[in-house]
Order: sequence, then structure tokens, then C-alpha cells
Amino acid sequence: MIAIEWLRRGEGALSPGGFAQALAAGSAKASGQFAAEQFQAAELLAFSGRRRALGWRPVEVGPLTVLFSGHLDNPPLAELDELGADWTDPRVLARLYAKSRLRWGAATDRRLIGEYAVIELDRSARTLRLVRSPLRAPPLQYHAGEERVIAASVPRAIHAAGLPVRLNEAKLADHGLFNFSDPVAGWFVGIERVPLGTEVVFTPGESASRLVYDLRALPKVRMRSDSEYLEAAHSLLSEGTRAALHGCKRPGVMLSGGLDSPIVAAKALAELPPDGTLRSYTFTVEPEWDGFEFPGQFGNERPLVEAFAAMYPRLEARFFDNAGSGF
Repeated sequence: MIAIEWLRRGEGALSPGGFAQALAAGSAKASGQFAAEQFQAAELLAFSGRRRALGWRPVEVGPLTVLFSGHLDNPPLAELDELGADWTDPRVLARLYAKSRLRWGAATDRRLIGEYAVIELDRSARTLRLVRSPLRAPPLQYHAGEERVIAASVPRAIHAAGLPVRLNEAKLADHGLFNFSDPVAGWFVGIERVPLGTEVVFTPGESASRLVYDLRALPKVRMRSDSEYLEAAHSLLSEGTRAALHGCKRPGVMLSGGLDSPIVAAKALAELPPDGTLRSYTFTVEPEWDGFEFPGQFGNERPLVEAFAAMYPRLEARFFDNAGSGF
């Protein structure tokens, strides 16, 4: 979990670890004021009531302080002089993100690919920036008051800092009616969400929100031939497959008789070591299946998967029919 409390005005500083203590205790028994450029941040161990040591500090690079949750699929290690860095380490990811921001600025979130949420404090500009990656990302929400901004992965951290717990009944009603048109409204009164592909920037007196990634605004891609489009698509798929396999010791794939998953499986096998194997998992029909198929469709994927597996000896195909489960 990542969390921050940032006071827009005031003097003095909270004692080190005060916000972390408030989070761990589930209350805001911390005292003191923040200057606009000062903050307290805390990262709690996932699924644990323990907090990190009070000496723990978030990553600082130049004027930026960054808290990072999630992962990157294409960390720019070479471009940022980080070759050999363990990019599964959250602190390394925070450092990479901070360096990316200093180098590419507003273009950072269009260059980086992954699923992440970031809290970024710019001490020189006196701004607090919250951002989530497009398409998919860990949660990030905030309470913005006149005196302070509290942001966290989960609402309980914001409530621990003193915000009363009140359910947003309008949000609950909308959800019951399958009305998901408001990506900002939170489940609790006084708490809002950072939408996907969006940044929210706070200054001592204002706040602003903008899309950092808009699929409809991307530049058009024009190549000279169909073969160039095909080559580019294969290159991107290989890059994504390598990223997905990073750190994986026993990879597996859900394999159907269609086209999409066999292409992914073939790319994965190409990226594995020569002696590496790939397990596949396919759900198939029960023994009592009557053989009925709709026109243009197939009911049993097993023969197609077996034919594909025969082309790739390193594919270990496994089949499941849910026999006796009733579903």
C-alpha cells in the first residue's frame, strides 16, 4: 500500500513516522503541521498489520519524491543508466519512474507500459501529483481539503488520518443500476478516485486533472506495406511476451482452439530457453457431451489444441472437463 498526507499550508513538521503510526493504529493521533513542501509518506506491508521501520523513507530523485505501486513491462533501464537493476523491487521502480519524469516530463506515462499507480511530490514546484496507468492499474484515491490532501491505495488509510467514515449512498445506488459513468466518485463521502490513464495535480491553492493517455488522440501509424505492419505486430507481441515471462520460473497459458492464445503460446515458446517447456491448460467437454455445435463454431477444443501441441513438442498440453462438477 502507498499513502501520503500533504498539508497545503502551515509550518512545522510531523515527527518522523507519525503518519505511518497513525495508519498502523487505524487512527490519526499524530500532531503537528506540515509546510507546503513537507510531507509524511508510509508504505505498509501488504496483508499485514506491521509497518516498516520508522527510518524508512520513500525514494527521492532530485526534487521528486515518488511512491510506486504496481509493475512496469518495459522499464527503460539502459536509457536511465539502470542496467542490472532489479526492476521487481518497488523502490527500484519508484526510482525509475522519478528518473523518467525528470527526463521525459509529461510524456512519461505514454512511454512507460505497465500497471501502476504513483504518488509524486515535487518539492521545487510545491505540487502533489497522483497518476494511474491506462487500461489497468492498482487503485488510488484521495481526499482533497483546503488544508490537506490525503492519498492512498485503500480508503482505510485515508480514514485512519481522520476523515469520518460515511458511505456514498449515491455511488452505491449507481452501482446497483450498473451505472459506471462516473470514474471519479468514490465509495465513501469525501474520497474520490483517480481514473485510469489520468493524473491529478494539487498545488497549495488549486487542483487540476488531465488525461495522460487517450487512445483516440494517439498519432496515426502509417507503414509502406502489409509485411511491415505484420513485422511490427510480431515485434510488439514478442516484446510483451518477454515482459510477461520476466521472473517466471514455471510459465503456463490458457490455450483454446482459436487463434489468439495459440499465437501467445508460440511466442512464449520462442522466448523460452531451448530446453524450456510451457504448460497449457484447456477446458474441454464432458464425456456425456452430445456433440451439438452451432454453425460456424466448434464445441470441443481438444482436437485443435492437440494438433497445435503436435507442432510444438515443448508444449505440455493439459485438459480438464469438469466431469461430475455440474458446471
